Amino acid sequence: MSAGLGGRCGNLLISDHTLLLAIGFSALCVVVMFIVTWFSTRSEPFLLTWAAGTAMIVFSAFGFAVYNINMTPWVGLIAFAAMIIGLGTQFSAALQFRTGRLPFLITAPVILLGVLAVGNAMFAGYNGLAIMIAQGFAGLFLAAAAYEYWRARAEAPTALTIMALLNLVTALCFMLSCAVLVLDGETILRAAPRNWAETLGRAVTIVTVIGMGSIALVLNHWRVEAGRKDAPPPQTTSIRQQ
Repeated sequence: MSAGLGGRCGNLLISDHTLLLAIGFSALCVVVMFIVTWFSTRSEPFLLTWAAGTAMIVFSAFGFAVYNINMTPWVGLIAFAAMIIGLGTQFSAALQFRTGRLPFLITAPVILLGVLAVGNAMFAGYNGLAIMIAQGFAGLFLAAAAYEYWRARAEAPTALTIMALLNLVTALCFMLSCAVLVLDGETILRAAPRNWAETLGRAVTIVTVIGMGSIALVLNHWRVEAGRKDAPPPQTTSIRQQ
């Protein structure tokens, strides 16, 4: 009876493949909202940077879905590289939000280091190690973004505190998935990793992607409105009646 119950429960569980597709489509919806906002209203520069990073997340999620089926090294490299580039770009957006400058001279070398490290491990046959490295860099970028939003929280305390927490929770999920693989010592994988940490992390990411995208739009609207209020009133000229 317990075996039958376990089988029925297993059938009810959402597969990792489905969760990856859900992440991809969720992030795609966020990107579409960003594009519509960018072309329809005045937008802050950080929003475009954040949208570019989210677009890479869309690409990586669909890439992971393909990699989990065939475990082809070059597919895995593209998927993990897109994830590292996307999250590194989102960290750049966080810095840009706080400082007003796009810091690619700071973030680009770290992004490149992550991509090269993952590629080296992947093509050396250590795909499990490549996943650990990618998850480590993902957690690093997300935690750093959380710190930047936390530092800027005086501007919009509630929204930026929630933004920081969402980034931090997602970072912890990546670190947890990495820790499980490290503890298992799985440097070479014959199939995509399937464990409770991976499933939890993907389920949480679906929520945090939508949440962070929504808050980014709120922050953009808030800054645009604040800029309009601070702008000097238009000058008027008087016309003398002849």
